Amino acid sequence: MRQLGEKDFAYLASLLDRHGPPILALCRPVPVLAEASVIAAGVVGMPMGKRLLVTGLANLGFAAVYALLGASADSATSFLAAFAASLALPGLALLAANLARRSFDQSSTGEERRS
Repeated sequence: MRQLGEKDFAYLASLLDRHGPPILALCRPVPVLAEASVIAAGVVGMPMGKRLLVTGLANLGFAAVYALLGASADSATSFLAAFAASLALPGLALLAANLARRSFDQSSTGEERRS
């Protein structure tokens, strides 16, 4: 997995500036983005109390989903289904982030050409 570079961090900060808490919550299950999003939220001026509330509730929600999946894994088949679901959640969040990033890159490239 590549590191979050300066351009990626700037993009994340711009998303947080525009959409705030939902973006912060959606980044929670994605490794690297979970931490970088909290830092970026501070950079764009989101109050610490709001950051703590959003990340705490998002972590609680994702932990509850993982706990329910684990509790329902009473056989090998259900364990595999629970394991697949636990991989799918961060995978879908990462896919959504990549699609949004491509859309952002295409729109910003178009704006630069018009300038």
